[in-house]
Amino acid sequence: MGTLDPGEAGQFSVKFLTDCAAPVGATHCSEAHIYPDTLCPTGQPWSGAEVSVEGRCENDTIFLSIKNTGSAPNAQVLDYVVVEDVLMMTSGTFNLVNNQSMSLAPISGNGATYRLQAQQEPGYPYSGMPSVSVEGCGGLNPGMVTVFPTENSNPAIAIYCRESINSYDPNDKQAFPKGYGTAHYIRPGTPLEYQIRFQNTGNDTAFTVRLVDTLSAWLDPTTLRPGASSHAYTWDLNGAGVLTFLYENILLADSIVDEPGSHGFVKFTINHQADAPLETVIENTAEIYFDFNEAIVTNTTFHRLGENFVTVGLWQPEQPRYAVSVSPNPFSDAAILEVKGLHQNTPLHLQVFDLQGKLQLEMDSDGTIFQLKKGGLPTGVYLFKIDQKGKSVGAGKLIIQDQ
Repeated sequence: MGTLDPGEAGQFSVKFLTDCAAPVGATHCSEAHIYPDTLCPTGQPWSGAEVSVEGRCENDTIFLSIKNTGSAPNAQVLDYVVVEDVLMMTSGTFNLVNNQSMSLAPISGNGATYRLQAQQEPGYPYSGMPSVSVEGCGGLNPGMVTVFPTENSNPAIAIYCRESINSYDPNDKQAFPKGYGTAHYIRPGTPLEYQIRFQNTGNDTAFTVRLVDTLSAWLDPTTLRPGASSHAYTWDLNGAGVLTFLYENILLADSIVDEPGSHGFVKFTINHQADAPLETVIENTAEIYFDFNEAIVTNTTFHRLGENFVTVGLWQPEQPRYAVSVSPNPFSDAAILEVKGLHQNTPLHLQVFDLQGKLQLEMDSDGTIFQLKKGGLPTGVYLFKIDQKGKSVGAGKLIIQDQ
């Protein structure tokens, strides 16, 4: 791109075809890294540690790891979680010196998508949490990668993931991340990236294309960042929150004459209003105008703000014969946790974590039964892990409710 002055923009494009053997629904990701990428000081105290994560599939086995790629040790113990599709599988902590890595226990691929998300060093110049997803190991359960954010928090790096599909409406609106479940839950503070796609399906060249997007009142227009596009454009945002992308003299061929050349797109990112309460629904729709024709109205995307919406299975044993019963679960005052299926009566060790991976309760038992009490724990969902002689027996979920 050469040298760019402040406020100056440059553009390049890359086109590729997916492998014909790739299954429909598989996720294809691309990453762009622009240099220089020197970290900019923010004035916040920062140790110099930098957390990164990696994941790969080898011979139907998933390998996940966390590394401190910074110039200093982690200043404190940090948390990580592993999500299987949309269920929290496990969680833990790490504290690494610079250039040290920590490998998690290998996972036998079963077709599920596994996502590792780690806490970043406090004070790190960029927000967000490092994450990596491994899809298609030992099978394929499509559509899980883009449920959660895939974008790197570093502004010098852009990651774009998209699922392969068959036929589709050529004029549509997409939003990333898609969000969790049918409610499309996202955590507060998650930036949204929108993409508007358009195609000239008429019978003549389109000279002007205009995209009009009336932003939801729950979106913060001051955080708007226009992004990549298939063609050069100008844009405008008026005081009523109406965002317009204008393609003058685009000369967009019609699909009969030049099908590949009849497509276009534009992307932009935006944050929601900082004071938006939980359960707020954020909707977005766009209108596409080709020359003087009537508007083509896209589908409506939506997201809902929420917390602690990622759930875990009630019990995930390390061996099929291991079983655990928690009665009652949910509980409001006390519960009995019993482990069954063990060959020996070696003492057991129980750890209970909150959904951020912070240890809340720890206890040992000479037998197979734990007497649980709510004590000072607030209501909510908790994860528990049981070990025997340092080896995992399994993990599961506890729910504490009000009386």
